[in-house]
Amino acid sequence: MWGKRGYSKFIKMNKYKKYVVGILVGLIAFPTLTLGGGFVSSLIQGKSVEEAVQILADQMDILIGRVDTLEENQASQLEKIEACSQEQKLLYEAEKVLFKPPYQPDVGSGPPSNFEEIVSYAEITLNHYNNNPSSEYFQLAQQQLGEIRILYEEYKKQKAICES
Repeated sequence: MWGKRGYSKFIKMNKYKKYVVGILVGLIAFPTLTLGGGFVSSLIQGKSVEEAVQILADQMDILIGRVDTLEENQASQLEKIEACSQEQKLLYEAEKVLFKPPYQPDVGSGPPSNFEEIVSYAEITLNHYNNNPSSEYFQLAQQQLGEIRILYEEYKKQKAICES
């Protein structure tokens, strides 16, 4: 009657129906039963319908409050993660600015390990060219230090958010 293909399609369709029914029960029936359970138990305890509805409304308010708190915490965590990521990007950007000309490789004892060292290296480079303020390198060093200080201010803001 069904044939080989017809029967296998019927079996597959039944599997999908089971999944759909399971999802519907999970999304619709479970919350209804749990919240409705409190309503029914209130009625069994002899409370009036109005009191039972009030209890159900209070439970919903508590549930909504918990969800709001969870959303706020999640948003705060996301902001913190983004700030930490931005902090690292700013550090990388400052290193790129520092190693452009007129950077002097002999300024420090190796590559800078934090933002304060980057600022210090840029200041040392500027002081190195300070004897000739009209030179192109002095102007580049001034520009470089200015860019690094702007990045450093933003870095401090992001670091404060990241550490909070």
